[in-house]
Amino acid sequence: PKTGKEVAQRLLEFFTAFVMLWIGWKTVGRIVSFFGVLAR
Repeated sequence: PKTGKEVAQRLLEFFTAFVMLWIGWKTVGRIVSFFGVLAR
């Protein structure tokens, strides 16, 4: 059985990874649209 601390650590890691992925996706979208404007 996992302790509450281990569960909290796992959740924190998952949440951090999710946030990083979301920020990365937003940044990629911004860069792609930026280059799309330049390409015109």
